[in-house]
Amino acid sequence: MKNVLQTNGLMNHILDLPFFADREALFRRYLQGRSVLHVGCSGYPRLDAATNLHIKLCREFPEICGLDVSDEGLDWLRQHVEQPLYYGYDAVDRPFDLVLVPEVMEHTMNPGLFLQQLFAMDAREILLTVPNAIDIVKQNPNKFGPARLGEQVVYVETTHGDHAAYYSPMTLGGLVEKAIAEYAPDRWTLDTLFRCGLSVGCLVTCVREG
Repeated sequence: MKNVLQTNGLMNHILDLPFFADREALFRRYLQGRSVLHVGCSGYPRLDAATNLHIKLCREFPEICGLDVSDEGLDWLRQHVEQPLYYGYDAVDRPFDLVLVPEVMEHTMNPGLFLQQLFAMDAREILLTVPNAIDIVKQNPNKFGPARLGEQVVYVETTHGDHAAYYSPMTLGGLVEKAIAEYAPDRWTLDTLFRCGLSVGCLVTCVREG
């Protein structure tokens, strides 16, 4: 990984990670003037027009399309946006400059299969973010770990009920590199890792058209 400054090859790693405080500002920087496919666009099951990221982005970027695997979420979203929405990966019928995948992979049962589907898409770049377990726990230490409830020692965990995993910079980078090697070794490369608010993300770049 390009971001690794030092490592003993096993457990201890030092990384140089760019940090962006504002996630939406980072997305806008990459979306400007480009055709974009937003994976997980409906935000299901949280269907709130006031906070929905795709609705916000559609107001600014006419070339953005959405993809989701929730019929209910897409039916709801169609009431708020005019841009094309796709149900499932097989429905996508055009290339994109950028595939935006914000806070989706942590909901999937099989992240390797999820990445395989992304790597099969006709795109130039993939921008992916997931919750950063390390930053979340460090900034909210009282919400995680052993605690006392009266006389009983219990375990406290503040976690989205639909999440199947959390990631860190090293685990995200390692997973993406393994998936590239397994599914698309000559087509994609991990360009960079970065921190973004309480998330960790990566930019994956196409080096050969599929």
